[in-house]
Amino acid sequence: MMAYVGSKEVDLVSSALRSVTFKQGVREAKKRSPQSYIFHAVSVGVLSLDICRAIYNESDVGRQLLSKLADNYGMPYEELCFYGGFLHDWNKLEGKEEGAREIMNKLGLGGREEFLHGIAAMAEGSLPDNQHLPLWVSIKLADMLMISEINSVNDVFKHVSSRAYQDAVRALENFGLRLGRISATFRLFTLIASRDLLNEVINGPGYYPLISYPDGLVFLRRRDAPPIPLSKIADVLNKRVFTSSKEEVESKVEEIRRCLNSKIKLFREMNIDVKSAIYKDDGKMRQVNEFLPTKVCKPFEDIVGNLDNAAKLEVARSIIKELGDEIPYGVLMYFVHKFSKSDKDYIRRGLGISEGSLEYLESLDLQRAREMLGKILELLQARYPLNAQGIDKTLQYYVKHSFSGDVIDDLPPINEKPKNYCVVCGMPIYSEGSVRFVQYATELGGKSEIWVPRERGLENIDDIRDELRVCPICTYEANALKSVAKPPYFIITFQPGVPVSLLEIIDFEQVDINYSIDEDENYYSAFKRMGGGFNPNSPRVLPGFFSSKVLIKASEVIESKLSRSTRLSKSELNKLLPYAHMISIVFLTSPVAISSSIYEIPSTQNYVVSVTSAYNYAS
Repeated sequence: MMAYVGSKEVDLVSSALRSVTFKQGVREAKKRSPQSYIFHAVSVGVLSLDICRAIYNESDVGRQLLSKLADNYGMPYEELCFYGGFLHDWNKLEGKEEGAREIMNKLGLGGREEFLHGIAAMAEGSLPDNQHLPLWVSIKLADMLMISEINSVNDVFKHVSSRAYQDAVRALENFGLRLGRISATFRLFTLIASRDLLNEVINGPGYYPLISYPDGLVFLRRRDAPPIPLSKIADVLNKRVFTSSKEEVESKVEEIRRCLNSKIKLFREMNIDVKSAIYKDDGKMRQVNEFLPTKVCKPFEDIVGNLDNAAKLEVARSIIKELGDEIPYGVLMYFVHKFSKSDKDYIRRGLGISEGSLEYLESLDLQRAREMLGKILELLQARYPLNAQGIDKTLQYYVKHSFSGDVIDDLPPINEKPKNYCVVCGMPIYSEGSVRFVQYATELGGKSEIWVPRERGLENIDDIRDELRVCPICTYEANALKSVAKPPYFIITFQPGVPVSLLEIIDFEQVDINYSIDEDENYYSAFKRMGGGFNPNSPRVLPGFFSSKVLIKASEVIESKLSRSTRLSKSELNKLLPYAHMISIVFLTSPVAISSSIYEIPSTQNYVVSVTSAYNYAS
C-alpha cells in the first residue's frame, strides 16, 4: 500500500504546527535523545494515523470499529487517530494541562475532555473498552516506535515482545496485521536508491511502511503477505546502477569527442595523405600517443564504466555517426588503440589487423576506413549483447550481505571466486570488466596516483594503478558525487527514527525567508519563515528511507559557488552555518550536520548542529 502523502496528511500536520508555540515546540521531549516536543508529538500522531489506516484497509472488524468511533466523536477517524497521537504527551508541555487546553482550542477540540484524559492517555494506559481497540492499538504502538532507547530496527522487536506491548501486538494480529522489518547496510548508494526501493519493493500489496531508523525500516504487513524477495531488491538496485540517462551518455560522448578533437588537425591531414601524416620528416613512424595523448584519451571501456550495454553502444554509435565521416582514421585509431586496458587487442583481432603500431593505416583509403567503423559497431554489439545483461553478480553479493529481516533470499548462490576486490570499499568484485581505479579517480575529478599502504615502497605507480579495481557501486557513487549528492551538504538525522509519511512531505522550499523568530508565535509560522513547506517528492531533498536521514546539497540552499571537495574551507563553513539552524527548525528541530565527505555521514548525533567534515585551514 502506498505511503499516504496526500493533502489530508499535510492539513493535519499543518494544523498541529499551528497549535503549538515555537517555544513549546522546541522544548525537550526526551532526555536520552535529541527529540523536540514538536517532532515527537507530530511523529506519534502521524504513526498513529498510518496504523489506523492499515487497520481500516485490511480488517472488516477494524473498519467497523473505526467508523463507529468516528460517528461517536463526530470527526473522521483519521483526525481522531492523528490528534490522539499528537496530544499523547501533553503532560510534558510547559503549563501542563493549561497548555494542553490551549492547544486543543486551537485545534478546534475545545471542551473535548475525552481527548485530554481519555484518548491521549491510551499511549501509556490500558484498553478502556473493546470499542476503542483500533485507536488504542494505533496510539500505543506509535508511541512505542518513538522510544528513545531504540537504536535500530531490531530494538523495536525487543519492545514488541515486552509485557507492556504484548496485548497491543496481539490485537494488531487479530486485525490481520503484524510488524515487519528490513535492515540495510548504510552507504550513499542505498540512500540515493531508497525512494525506488520504497516505491517498488515496500509499497507492495499488503505492506504499509511506518518508520525509518538508522539501519532500516519498520512496516506493517498483512499476515498472509509474503516476505520481500531479495531478487526484487537486486533488480531495483541493478536498474539504478546500470541504467543510464541521456545526460550520462552525452558526458561520455563528450569525453571521447574531446580526445579526438585534441588532434583533429592531424586526423584531417590523414584524409589527404595517410602516409605523410603518420611519418615524421625524418622518416620515422609517429607514436600512437602523438595522435591519442594519454592525458586526454582514456580507454573506451574505462569511460563507459557502469553504463548499461545499450548506453555503451549508444556512446560508440554517437561518436561514429558524428565524427566518422569527418575524421574516419581518428575514430578508427581510437577504437583500435584505446579500447580497453584489460582486453586491448579486442578490436584489432576483430578487424583482422596483424601489423604493429600504425602500419595497418598505410593501405587504408578513406572508403575502407569508414567501412571498418561499421565493423567496429558489429564487434561492440557482440561484446555488449542487449538481451544478456542480467543482475550483476557483485550487486547480488551486496544485496545478499546488506539486506536482512523479513526477506527471503531467492538469489542464486555465488560459488565462484572473486575476480578482484574493490580498492575503495573492499567488497569482492565478481563483475566482468570492472572499472579501473584510474577511471574512478577521473569520475571524481581527482588524481589517480595514490598511496596504497599494502603495496611495496617505490613500486611502479602505473602498474599498481592499472591493477587496482573498483566495484560498480563505488563507481556509481563517484558519479553521484558530481550530481545528485555533490558535496558539501546538510545532513538531517532523526532520533530514534522518522515516520516515512512525514519524511515524504517536508521540504526546504527557501521561499521568502525571514530570519527573525518570536518564541511566542506558532511553530508553523516559524517553519514557514525559515523556508519550510510541504512538497511530496521534492527534488531539493534526498530522503534516506532506510537510514533515517535527509541529505540536502548546499548548492540547493545558497547561491554562492562552492568547491567540490572533501574539505570545507573556513569561508565556506561560514556561509553554510547560518542555514543549519534554519534547516533544523524546518525539520522540526532535528539535528543537522554540515559535511563534505559522504563517509562522515553520522548514524546518530546528539547536537542540534554539528560539523563532521575535515577543515582546510590553509584556505
